[in-house]
Amino acid sequence: MRKIKTLLIILVIIITAQTGFTQKSPIKLGLQVSPNISWMVPKTSDYKSDGISGGVTIGLISDFYFTERYAFSTGLNFSFLNGKVKFPDYMIVKYNLVTVHDTGQTSRKYNFIYLDIPMTIKMSTKQFGK
Repeated sequence: MRKIKTLLIILVIIITAQTGFTQKSPIKLGLQVSPNISWMVPKTSDYKSDGISGGVTIGLISDFYFTERYAFSTGLNFSFLNGKVKFPDYMIVKYNLVTVHDTGQTSRKYNFIYLDIPMTIKMSTKQFGK
């Protein structure tokens, strides 16, 4: 987690240092922060989803213009997703000569971090109106 924070700080410094670019620059940079909602759908019998969880996607976006109206767009996004699962729990306790069978529910929360590298081609038109 510390490496991700350091990487994001470096990216912000690089982006703010790029203020010398004009509107017609062949390279445009930006940051992306977007919320997301995630949940788990277990396929194992007796396992059930335990609701939805919120998360966030943070990343850097860059557009590389190869003509005035066409650009190759890419980036580096970190998606932080969460999910909760409930499943039956079974425990056998032996004490002296007595054996006790105990059943219940266990809930687990899982945290996932995905690295996304989007690649798109952007096309723009002439300005409408004036």
